[in-house]
Amino acid sequence: MAISGSSMSFSRPLIPIFKGKGYEFWSIKMKTLFKSQDLWDLVEIGYDDMDGD
Repeated sequence: MAISGSSMSFSRPLIPIFKGKGYEFWSIKMKTLFKSQDLWDLVEIGYDDMDGD
């Protein structure tokens, strides 16, 4: 049985690309996106790579 591609599509948020204009609005969109994915702490605190590479 064949599965059509449209029935198996997954909804993922589009990542806003900064194009040089409207930084304030873009930064709010990015912050909202990161917070919705529980990733904002990585932006504020950073990530400690334990491998040392």
